[in-house]
Amino acid sequence: MLGVGIGLSTLTYIALYEAILRLPLTNKVNKRINGGALISIITMIIFPQVIHYPVERFLEGRGYNICEPVSYQWFMYRKIIYVSNSEACAELVERKNNRITEGI
Repeated sequence: MLGVGIGLSTLTYIALYEAILRLPLTNKVNKRINGGALISIITMIIFPQVIHYPVERFLEGRGYNICEPVSYQWFMYRKIIYVSNSEACAELVERKNNRITEGI
């Protein structure tokens, strides 16, 4: 979401500069726009992949484990569920199964 916010800020900056102020794009403004677009892409794609490893080490050092049955991945998006014990994981799996069978 941070990368999306940066990207939308860049688009807003372009809209204000060109549409409302009706100023021509200078090299300085063009560099800001390109930099904002690049930072937003990096933040959306690379940042979550890089931050995953220190977070995982920190949580595993505190005794948390990944509950694989309720964690999932779609394309580049991965939702990881950490639990403190196997009973908590079993409870989450049961809740997930109840939601599926109840149609919620």
